[in-house]
Amino acid sequence: MASTQSAPREVEAPRANTATATQNVTSQQVPNISPQQWQDRVNTHVNRFITYPAEARAARQQGTPLIRITLDDAGNVISASLARSSGYTLLDQAAVAMAYRASPLPVPPASVPQRSIVIPAEYILR
Repeated sequence: MASTQSAPREVEAPRANTATATQNVTSQQVPNISPQQWQDRVNTHVNRFITYPAEARAARQQGTPLIRITLDDAGNVISASLARSSGYTLLDQAAVAMAYRASPLPVPPASVPQRSIVIPAEYILR
């Protein structure tokens, strides 16, 4: 049964040392890849940080929340919010937290002017 509580819609990122991040991106080569390749890389990178909340696992909760992530030119997460709920508060909250743990994300190519991306976070019991 789905929880009736709603997950927080947006959480501010912990303040990072943006001076260092900005210096790092200027020394890095901005990738020359397609927007789809970049989105695939971001999805793969972020989902490496997925953790299944123990309480959700015990309750056999499964779902795929969508997370909207906004980032800066260096790939640092500025904000993360729930774009679509999984139907379970614990999974939704874990997905938003995952976005922050994954920061920094792959540097967006110049062909991606929009610095916001929506990705799925699959919580499936195996």
